[in-house]
Amino acid sequence: MMNPPEIIGIIYNSRVPEAKAMTSALFERLNLENRVWVRSTSDIDPDASEARNTDLI
Repeated sequence: MMNPPEIIGIIYNSRVPEAKAMTSALFERLNLENRVWVRSTSDIDPDASEARNTDLI
């Protein structure tokens, strides 16, 4: 049995107008404030420790 991911990253396409609102709603619904980060595709840095230490993106 798999353990649930500790850190979850949500990446949205900033060129899609509805994407940010949908991502915000998902973030709120997950209710995992300390375990979820949200970035747009233009803001993500794959070399950042945030991305490297994420279990699920």
